[in-house]
Amino acid sequence: MIMARRLTLEGAQVKAVAEVLPYPSGLVRNVVQCLHDFNIPLLLSHTVAEVHGDRRVEAVTLVRVDERWNPVQGTEQRIECDTLLLSVGLIPENELSKAAGVAMDSRTGGACVSDFFETTLPGVFSCGNVLHVNDVVDNVSSEGETAAHGAYLRLKGRMPDRTSMVPIEPDETIGQVVPHHVSAQNDATLHIRVKRPMKKMTLRVGDGFEKKLPFARPSEMIWVTVPKEVFRSAGGPVVVRCEGR
Repeated sequence: MIMARRLTLEGAQVKAVAEVLPYPSGLVRNVVQCLHDFNIPLLLSHTVAEVHGDRRVEAVTLVRVDERWNPVQGTEQRIECDTLLLSVGLIPENELSKAAGVAMDSRTGGACVSDFFETTLPGVFSCGNVLHVNDVVDNVSSEGETAAHGAYLRLKGRMPDRTSMVPIEPDETIGQVVPHHVSAQNDATLHIRVKRPMKKMTLRVGDGFEKKLPFARPSEMIWVTVPKEVFRSAGGPVVVRCEGR
């Protein structure tokens, strides 16, 4: 969406932005500022079926997809154009983490970390976009400060033992949750993404904490600080779940 605006400002005519999901995968502010403000159509549940041209792009055929991303016959539309940009999502760069033997989270593509952002390899920390894709740079800075404090605790020999930490487990409604273990010594901030858009949802952490939100979107990370008592009284893994429509 940002590239669609940039191309428009540089003089190109952007015919449309196609999104395979039934909802925008980017931030709402980018939908408004990059597309609506420039009258660029957003075609949800659409993907590219064909690219036409020999020596260069001459046109593309878009098609609507169903809930399983299968093309819906009869919905094809050909758009004449000379440029096609593809956005395939962002993933953390973790070649070094994998080479070091750090445990990885298949949901985020990043390392498994504690609430101090220490990985499963003592003394190795991960934060920011190498841990998971953040929405804004302020989040990255905040995680960096917490990781720096964790490194200080490790150097001073005051880092809590991982075996005493409480595991955090997302249920099927949650796309991701970071951190993966908490020490329960302090209140813990959880970074959560839901799997689908929801309205009037209730976020629950274990049996002792809930937070009501007017909406939740996969593209917007939820930051919630949970009191340490919730983890101390858990007696086992703490499940993160959300209820909404």
